[in-house]
Amino acid sequence: GAVMVAVSVILAPLAGVALSRTLNGATGAWLPLLGFAALFNRNLEFGFVNFLFGLGLALLCFCLWVALKPGWKRSALIAPAAAFVAANHILGFLFLGYIALLWEGSKFAFGERGGLAQFIPSLIVRDGAAFLPGLALIAYGFFIADDVSTYTGDMGLWTQRMTAFTAGIGFFNSPLSVAAGTLAFAAFSGGLYLGLRHGVLDIHRDLAVVAVGVFILVLIMPVHLAGIWALHFRYGGAALILLAAALRVKDARAVNGAAVIFAGVLALLAINGASHVMRIDHSQQEIRHAMSALPNGAKVISATSPDVGFEIGVHGASLAVIEADAYIPNLFTNISAVKVKPEMAALHFPQGKPHLIETLNAHAQTPLAPAPNGRWSENYHF
Repeated sequence: GAVMVAVSVILAPLAGVALSRTLNGATGAWLPLLGFAALFNRNLEFGFVNFLFGLGLALLCFCLWVALKPGWKRSALIAPAAAFVAANHILGFLFLGYIALLWEGSKFAFGERGGLAQFIPSLIVRDGAAFLPGLALIAYGFFIADDVSTYTGDMGLWTQRMTAFTAGIGFFNSPLSVAAGTLAFAAFSGGLYLGLRHGVLDIHRDLAVVAVGVFILVLIMPVHLAGIWALHFRYGGAALILLAAALRVKDARAVNGAAVIFAGVLALLAINGASHVMRIDHSQQEIRHAMSALPNGAKVISATSPDVGFEIGVHGASLAVIEADAYIPNLFTNISAVKVKPEMAALHFPQGKPHLIETLNAHAQTPLAPAPNGRWSENYHF
């Protein structure tokens, strides 16, 4: 499990390095390493490990896409790889299709894919063939699903849009996190502006188009779509990785002189991320210790108190299931492809937050109201 988490976390930044080497060679220098600023991000904070793995696979597959010449050979080689991405995460597969489309669109716009009459059929038939197995796999998944949610929420506030832009380097909201994220954002945006303005840096034209397209995706992505929550901050880290991979050195002395500054920023982000990981690991160990006294298969109602850390309160129920095969009635309210009843939409979050112990004790003294139709099983939702 730990190995899988580690691979999922580093896969996307490593794919950015591979992408830079594929397109820019040695002129990329150390610049693609800036993508490791996205190592600790909001996706990891919320535990979207499978999404991070799918995103890394998508970027690796995209690296193969840009390395190969357009043609049926490329489509044949990409097809199984893209299907593997789809099997791991549908959002990773859709992201791969989006950035491949941006790449091909940029090539066409700059006259490298022939005229429109030639480009459109090639894009739909030849390039589209690379994604058919993945699309078929997804279609099969929807076909065998009992029910699929079509709920789509609003765009969210503009403050959420701004949060999404920094989510690629945001990891929790402690003072150190805020300071590290603010410093990193200022250093990267300022360094990019000054580097391009003074001719110290160059940028790969087509990959820059892809990176800008991903930033636009972050801007327009709703918070909820088709029953999936937190879409608005999923791709901020990918945009940063792609932008770092697109950069090229024109003045090696000036760029290498700034390396120490950016190494310090990356180190600060790493220290912040590691401190939170250690804190959470300590919390989990406390829960595991408590679970050692729990009989296997116990029925448990999780509770919390104001002096208990957030991670212990939220993740205690999950670890009770893992460690003691416990039954937790408030645990399984996860956002998924399963449609929930309208009256339960407000509780449709990744995990029901545990109540305070005082609240549970107070409600324990309250008699149950009679069921509307005499059958609680149809009205009680776990």
